[in-house]
Amino acid sequence: MKFKRPQLEPVATSPDNNKRSRAYRLTEDYVIELGKCRVAVPAGFEYDGASIPWIAWLFIGTPFNPLFMLAALVHDWLYHSHMLTRKVADDLFYSILIEDGVSETRAGLMFLAVRLVGWRYWKNDCGDEAYISSIAASLYERGKEWKEYGMVDL
Repeated sequence: MKFKRPQLEPVATSPDNNKRSRAYRLTEDYVIELGKCRVAVPAGFEYDGASIPWIAWLFIGTPFNPLFMLAALVHDWLYHSHMLTRKVADDLFYSILIEDGVSETRAGLMFLAVRLVGWRYWKNDCGDEAYISSIAASLYERGKEWKEYGMVDL
């Protein structure tokens, strides 16, 4: 595994209403650089692992497979923040999976899935926007500049 692991803690309930019943919270800021892309994910961001339908767990793996956690964290943040285009976010998801040792076949299937159905999750609804606003407020309280995290539309 090429990348430093993010520091995560499990959360029982999440303020983001789009999460599964289980989620993880990032406990410290996480920055990843791959090629020309630099993505900073703020501490406090919560995500629910890789969005893999349960029927596909047999041949892909479960949402909280350690090989998928980093790619899912970055991908979920990019889908919330829109700091990059959806296509670039999906490409980065695939690249992180490959760099973290996921087979090309499995990473390709996961990439295909996000390309096919990701459009349904790309547009932030009112709940997503409220969640992003709460993240921005948290950054402000910590003396951080929200633009460092790609939050350009606030």
